Amino acid sequence: MILDTAGRAWIGTPFIAGQSVRGIGCDCVGFVAGVWRDAFGDLPEAIGPYAQDEPGRREAETLLDPLRRHLQEIDLENRARGDVLAWRWRGGRFAQHLAIASADGMIHADQRFGVVETPIFPTHRLAGVFRPWPL
Repeated sequence: MILDTAGRAWIGTPFIAGQSVRGIGCDCVGFVAGVWRDAFGDLPEAIGPYAQDEPGRREAETLLDPLRRHLQEIDLENRARGDVLAWRWRGGRFAQHLAIASADGMIHADQRFGVVETPIFPTHRLAGVFRPWPL
């Protein structure tokens, strides 16, 4: 199952920080983790906190590092539906948002609207693209 297909089942799930329950609530990490569980089973490793701890972090990419260990990192311009996208909200900062690429943009957990499908934000903030194949 391609991740964007599984992700569509999450559309409409409310945004609730720290959660990962389809139809009940999730944040961006919980969304990607939940879609992964739906498609492939358990995550190979937990993804740590990402935004709340940013002022204390100096060297760790708590979103990018686990993705790099378990997925295939690909060039930004070669992204395709089903790829996991990591975003930086500001230049020079750590990645703080995850999404799944879809044919029409991306599916992600938006703080205001919950899980939605939207156009891809400006790619200059795209921190990494990760393909879940090969596993």
